[in-house]
Amino acid sequence: GENQDSMTSIMDELRRQALILKSEGGYGFCADVLRPRGAYVDGIGGDSPGAVKLLEMWDTQSSVITAGSGLKKKAAKGKTKIRKGAQMVTMSLFHPDIEEFITAKQTPNRLTKFNMSVLVSDEFMDAVENKKPWNLEFPDYQLCKHEYRKYWDGNLAAWKARGLPVKIYKTYPAAGQLWDLIMTSTYNRNEPGILFSDTIN
Repeated sequence: GENQDSMTSIMDELRRQALILKSEGGYGFCADVLRPRGAYVDGIGGDSPGAVKLLEMWDTQSSVITAGSGLKKKAAKGKTKIRKGAQMVTMSLFHPDIEEFITAKQTPNRLTKFNMSVLVSDEFMDAVENKKPWNLEFPDYQLCKHEYRKYWDGNLAAWKARGLPVKIYKTYPAAGQLWDLIMTSTYNRNEPGILFSDTIN
């Protein structure tokens, strides 16, 4: 639907997550649609805590819903345990919060209810192999608020194809610098995972 990066849509998504986990299903989504840390939010007149910080809402809700009572069962009815919430979240390498996403689990006990993976495009791997620069960028929603509410769904290529503006938050002189950060984090903590999104699609 429209206006996906809004508190209303976020709370709708948290409701869906709760119902899925309640039924012991698995849940996953891509965080690309969420605006980066420090981005201005008109509705609150302040800055966004960012995509990775917002994931703590899903993480906490998963922990509570799947916790059970913690007490020894007295009655014979019902299950002896609840299936722990199986969750996955992904983020593309263009997102301005990708460094925080990559290193999030270097902090013990952070986002423990998620498996986290980065979406690696063919364009990014070409930049790594050929030592090209790489931008972290996001739609410039302040310049086109109506279009952002109507069209932004996390697909940056589709956004650019409409001729809509982006804001560059950081440029790596060589994409390999970002790749090295992924490899170091994965070596130290087994996260994030890697999904070659173009190949998958």
